[in-house]
Amino acid sequence: MSKFREGRAKVWLRGVSNSSHTQVPSLLRKEVQGRTELGELEKQMITRFKDRSLPYIGTRPFDDWGWLFLMQHYGVPTRLLDWSENPFVALFFAVKYAEKYQNGNYKKDAVVWMVDPDEWNNQALEFQGYKGGILNVDDDQLRPFKPPADFSSIPQYCLAIYGAYNSSRIVAQRGSFFIFGAPDYSMEKIYQMSKISGCFEKVLIKKSVIGDICKELLDSGITESVIFPDLEGLAQEIKRDFGFEG
Repeated sequence: MSKFREGRAKVWLRGVSNSSHTQVPSLLRKEVQGRTELGELEKQMITRFKDRSLPYIGTRPFDDWGWLFLMQHYGVPTRLLDWSENPFVALFFAVKYAEKYQNGNYKKDAVVWMVDPDEWNNQALEFQGYKGGILNVDDDQLRPFKPPADFSSIPQYCLAIYGAYNSSRIVAQRGSFFIFGAPDYSMEKIYQMSKISGCFEKVLIKKSVIGDICKELLDSGITESVIFPDLEGLAQEIKRDFGFEG
């Protein structure tokens, strides 16, 4: 990781418990008949979340971008892919939820993906002469991606964006995001097929060391209630502390 970080102003990281898992947002994994159906699905889910979440939230998001970030962190499928500025958060997600056999051995290698978000955006938007790095939701370059999106004309690439810190989980996890366009390619495929280079890399975590890394993180205070600063995180931590998880 340290070699990739050399000379870079920012590095975002993403931990994945299965090294063969492709980097595609949850919404775009759904099998549909076409792009139009996927766009309509996104629109309907945003509307449903807006209508039914009000009793559970203190402050309404200002716009559909804010709703999208809030939906993402509560598990509603979106075009957003989570990243973190904190390497310990990425490691936590890479190893904590890795699947085990009954004998306690881990089934798959895990991985931590790394990206230079400034360089990714600058290269992805080179055709526009863009050199501004990470985008904010009101930037012109994100206009075609604005939810609910028109999937008949949305771009094929994905872009690094700053999200609204409207959830304690986003704050705790130092959350950042990539917003995806058309649902044809994973982030790896976009990287391979485009002119983007030198800013996206993965570190393989062998399954034989996952248990040791889990222990090191917990001993260092990177626990469930730190990553998820709410009752769900506390409940997960208590379950583990009292031996109700393997």
